[in-house]
Amino acid sequence: MKKLLLLLTICFISLQATYALDESNLSEAEIQIEAQKDLAAILQYSVKYRFSPDLKVGDKIEYKRIKDPFEETDISIEVTKEDKDGVWIVEKFDDMEIHMLVDLENMELIDFFGYDEGDLIPNPPLVTENEMIKRIKALNKFKNGLAIFGIPQDWEDNNTRETMSTKSGTFECMVLEPAFPEEVKEKAQDEKMVKELCERMKLYFSAEIPKLIPFDIAKYAIGSSEVFEKIPGGLVKNDVIEIKDFKKK
Repeated sequence: MKKLLLLLTICFISLQATYALDESNLSEAEIQIEAQKDLAAILQYSVKYRFSPDLKVGDKIEYKRIKDPFEETDISIEVTKEDKDGVWIVEKFDDMEIHMLVDLENMELIDFFGYDEGDLIPNPPLVTENEMIKRIKALNKFKNGLAIFGIPQDWEDNNTRETMSTKSGTFECMVLEPAFPEEVKEKAQDEKMVKELCERMKLYFSAEIPKLIPFDIAKYAIGSSEVFEKIPGGLVKNDVIEIKDFKKK
């Protein structure tokens, strides 16, 4: 099974286990279809938090991986062409490629297709508004249950602004900080470790960069929609990736 669908399938099965959903009558193919619907729901839901209405053809960002500087599978996101219904945005990461047709006026996903390790993702369906909300709520509950493993429940803008220097330049950044439930903080044995974790996981954004936020960061918008909608521009860095190059038309 390809990487992206495998990841979403694991997530779907975990949701079933967590909420005692009945999977006894689902075949492997049906579980993969459900995983594809989760992918569609995440892409549809996160469009208005990942992108901005002022994007133009030629806007592009490339990221390098910080943890492994020799990793060749960098991330790139680019507005490639106009369409009568909007613009096509293409994201490439690892061995995957997602093509999204986005209506920038209404900030809606109109269509998408993708390639996973070179193979076309079969018939990826868009979901209805009600089904999207249902799936996002379920994914959010699942994510919140992972707080004890160091996965933030939410993200906060505490009006912190920092200057970040990268090989692409120096940027004045809006900073989002991870937020964990109080019970998780209370159970933590080392308060210093929690503070270090929060510091390391900060997200840095700049208005100087086109707002083309990577799919890997989109999952953070689940449950933190309002703060992500106010982000002024693109991601400069987090603890995993850092901007390598960009073009803003």
